[in-house]
Amino acid sequence: MTALEPLYLRSADLEAEAGAYRRAGLLSDADLLLVDQVAPRFAPDAQPQVLLGLALALAAQRSGHAGVDLLSVEDRWREARAGVDGASDEASDKVDEPAPDPRFPQPGAWLDAVVNSALVGDAEQADRPFMAQRGVDLAGTTLVMSRRMWSDQERLAEGIAQVVGATPSPLAEASAVEAGIATLFGKEAHGEGADAVRVAAQRSLCVVTGGPGTGKTYSIKRLLALLLQLNDAAGGPPLRIEMAAPTGKAAVRMTEAMAEELDELHASDAVKSTLRALPARTLHKLLRVRPDGTCGVSPTDRLDADVVVVDEASMVDLTMMRRLFEGIAPGTRLVLLGDRDQLASVEAGTVLADMVSGAFAGEDGLLSGAVARFTHSHRFKSAPTVGALARTLQVREGPWLEQAMGFMSGNALGEGEKLADRVRWLGPEPKNGRPDVELLAQLAKPYTGRDDDLNIEGYAALIARRLREGGLRALRQPATQAAVVLALDSYRVLAVHRRGPLGVSGLNRSLSALVQKAIVKGMKERPGASEDAAAKRGSELPKQSGLWLGQPVLVTENAYDVDLRNGDVGVVLPSRTSGRLCVVFPVGAVTKAADGIKTVETREVDIARLPAHETALAMTVHKSQGSQFDIVALVLAHEASAIQTRELIYTGITRAKSRLNWVGTEAQLRAGLDRAVGRASGLGALLWGRQGRVGS
Repeated sequence: MTALEPLYLRSADLEAEAGAYRRAGLLSDADLLLVDQVAPRFAPDAQPQVLLGLALALAAQRSGHAGVDLLSVEDRWREARAGVDGASDEASDKVDEPAPDPRFPQPGAWLDAVVNSALVGDAEQADRPFMAQRGVDLAGTTLVMSRRMWSDQERLAEGIAQVVGATPSPLAEASAVEAGIATLFGKEAHGEGADAVRVAAQRSLCVVTGGPGTGKTYSIKRLLALLLQLNDAAGGPPLRIEMAAPTGKAAVRMTEAMAEELDELHASDAVKSTLRALPARTLHKLLRVRPDGTCGVSPTDRLDADVVVVDEASMVDLTMMRRLFEGIAPGTRLVLLGDRDQLASVEAGTVLADMVSGAFAGEDGLLSGAVARFTHSHRFKSAPTVGALARTLQVREGPWLEQAMGFMSGNALGEGEKLADRVRWLGPEPKNGRPDVELLAQLAKPYTGRDDDLNIEGYAALIARRLREGGLRALRQPATQAAVVLALDSYRVLAVHRRGPLGVSGLNRSLSALVQKAIVKGMKERPGASEDAAAKRGSELPKQSGLWLGQPVLVTENAYDVDLRNGDVGVVLPSRTSGRLCVVFPVGAVTKAADGIKTVETREVDIARLPAHETALAMTVHKSQGSQFDIVALVLAHEASAIQTRELIYTGITRAKSRLNWVGTEAQLRAGLDRAVGRASGLGALLWGRQGRVGS
């Protein structure tokens, strides 16, 4: 068992009692030190059990919860020890001896003591460092949370109320809206998309939720076209439209989607031109979030926009959503797009799910009439089994779990489709949790080979082919670089955890070796390669600063000086000008020529200027949100994992457009599908009338 460093807390009893919690990963040192620092000012004689409960409230935020339900702490711990819930990604890979069980206070008395402490307040005692929110669900649960979490929830609810209560400007006449919908939607004028446009055109807030490919962007494109046409007809000033997404990757995809298939839009050339030129930004950039966490957009300096559209809203955390709503000017239309069944934000909160929960349950509340639900997916036309599987996980009616298991295991077929062509089980992980040579070869093949069924050439296979045809000089051609970048985006390996042989780190090491081998083979087979010094070295590729030719690179932090965002993916290739290795990133939307060949503009970033990054052959399911790939390989965790939930598996599955490969056992899959994310939040109670105010 790992020895703990002493914290020298004021309360020796607290430090002694918290030891087991620290070893178990339930508390961090920072949680205890912060409570220990704050307590003397408000309650110098607070009992250790009270301080322990408050430390757990701080720890809950790191796991995505708004606060802690002290009545369920022991149950969650027992489940965590059984591998069911509560363990973090970091804790899942530790190999130390098991930590001893913490001593849990009697739940009811513990909650009463904490709530009645001078450290904890209610709506009328907002100066206290912790708050108690009662009645957050039908069971009457009380959450203990930090004042910051309480404030963010309260301020967000107030911000939503202000936006909902405002009249959109310019106000659209109902008859003009109906005429525009009839033109833009045609036979679908009474479908889900048209209904969403009706809501968004005549209200200041519309929340659109639905799975991938259900037409969310398709419909909002028509909403913007409608608003542009109505504005032009009224002779008003140019409509100010802002589009944003939580990550750089999602923003790029949003820009691409808005520019796609505009020729099919029944709108003027001027409207199409405006839509084609609309850029999407990250929410950080839209709201002018500074490095110190402060925000340029505020209640006193609102966004200068008539329409704001935010995609991938499920990824937006509580604090960022509060900033957004507080920055919306009266009269601005705000449209949120997202999938409530996807993974929630990495930070605290389940905002999108909270916002739509009452609408799904038929409740009356602040957002009544503002939620539009899309249920019919168009993305999976080439893979109906994947689409049927996604819908099964969304709707969860009847024997949904058995149906989902059937789709994944091959016992059920998609409409007009052989299951093996679109959902492929690559086998279970080896008993020792380390992938064998055969499994790694299967995972690497979509990178290093060609899929004749889907007519997709792996990005490494493309690099190898161009090396055979023209050597390194061939990789300096702009058209080749664009093709390589696009080919990389056709496939991705998605893992549950970051560490371990079946985590991102282990898979990236193993797959890198196979990809490099394939690229080296192309170099060696080039005519005259025997005279090539790099090829003579056999297994070596050109390298610079630890990066190798063909390495896919995932940026892991925002770097505004080089215009890169967390989530951007590029490929290490020779520079078009110098021939030295650089990283080539896509720029703007993907375009399609008359012959159907896709291309994209690219730009080079010097390796010396590259921000924090990692290899992108494998990435976590969390990191994949906002992306889509023709083929996805989902690698389940070898051991029971708290984060291997239905939401995570659903998110991984729905990244695939044409084929899903997966690795794992039936037991692991079943356990994950039957396990839902259980984040504690009080926002839904504020929005849907379950209680009047926090602390009431």
